[in-house]
Amino acid sequence: MKRLPVSGMLAFGILLGCSLERYEGGFETSDLQAMVVRPDGTPVAAARVWLVSSQGDSAPAKALDSAHTDSVGLARFTIAANIDRSLLGLDASHDDSLGIAPLGFARSNTATVRLGETKIVQVVLDSLESGNGRSAPTLHIPGSHFASSRSGNGRIATLSVPVGTWRISKVDSAGRVELDTLVVSKDTTLPYIAPLRTDTQIAPDIALDSFLVDGVAVFSDTALPPPWQWQKLTRTELSYEFLPSLVTEDTTYSGFTSRPKVGAEGLDSSVQQGAAGVISDLLPDSGAIAIQFRFSTEKPDMDTSMVRKLSIVDGSNTGATAKLDYATCNFSASANLLRNKDGTLSSSAAPATYPGALASPTIYFVWNSHWLSMYSQEGLLGTVKLSKPLSGPRLEFAVYDEIPGHTSKIQIVKTKLYRPK
Repeated sequence: MKRLPVSGMLAFGILLGCSLERYEGGFETSDLQAMVVRPDGTPVAAARVWLVSSQGDSAPAKALDSAHTDSVGLARFTIAANIDRSLLGLDASHDDSLGIAPLGFARSNTATVRLGETKIVQVVLDSLESGNGRSAPTLHIPGSHFASSRSGNGRIATLSVPVGTWRISKVDSAGRVELDTLVVSKDTTLPYIAPLRTDTQIAPDIALDSFLVDGVAVFSDTALPPPWQWQKLTRTELSYEFLPSLVTEDTTYSGFTSRPKVGAEGLDSSVQQGAAGVISDLLPDSGAIAIQFRFSTEKPDMDTSMVRKLSIVDGSNTGATAKLDYATCNFSASANLLRNKDGTLSSSAAPATYPGALASPTIYFVWNSHWLSMYSQEGLLGTVKLSKPLSGPRLEFAVYDEIPGHTSKIQIVKTKLYRPK
């Protein structure tokens, strides 16, 4: 990631409406003293220091005055009688280092700001978010007047901060605020403030080659191969083993079977039940995918213990998972509907039963870097906000029978990937 020089970052302050030197009348007495030091505590001469007044989480601090430190690292400020001292703090810069001391003067007339190595904190909008007319939020540390700059046609917000643990405030164009507590030791990308999807729009017909996602058109990508050509799962999980031979092909569908293992099938002799699963090629950072199922048995009661597990997940195990059984078409209680892979966030929508038709249900995943939604033909099933941006997601589909000795079968009749242009 290209580092923005401190001097360049400060220049953007004026552009964002946060003047770097702002003087107010009534300064009569020198009663505030600031000390600027290096990480080892030695004083820094000729550092630039700003006296700032906090505006809380919703806006960068207001710069009241600025000065340069003397030969022993000190700078002095005068303030008017009507200034609320409990809101006052310090920002500092010297060469490529920054220092921040929010509310440093809240309890004393002297304050110290420690310089640190500068790192970059960014928010980068993906193609769906920027295509919907959104711009990157403003970033700042509450109590500091340093504010982010925008680049990439408004898609990227960049804030330079010193190493350390900071509360980073993200403020979008509607004034919504989201805070992240971040240990800054390297350049970091934060997720965009993305509202959870609570709409109940009907999912598109899989026959369509394009439709709208949050007002942005997505188009079918015919390059995605059929599921039987995806990478086949070969691991052991719980009481079943995934066998590549249980993923079959036909001219009109991809077949998936869970059944008892035969003879010396598989690699794990301690597991007796076979299962079937595949992983797709890399998917785009935002888009949608539709999966149309057909139950292959003519006796539905034979498949009552079959589970379908669908996940959109990247290489760092970021993503979401849902489990769907056949008997009642309920989501598995253990999966808590659509659930983050890290287990910390669950769906914002919680239908008691899956409303899709039994004979030929179609499931739709719609996602970007920061949220993921799941639909049936009838509408929204659930949404999760992801704990961090997806990077190179894939779709994993698995079928297994929860009762040893049972046989279950299902077919994927069609899949279709959609991506923005």
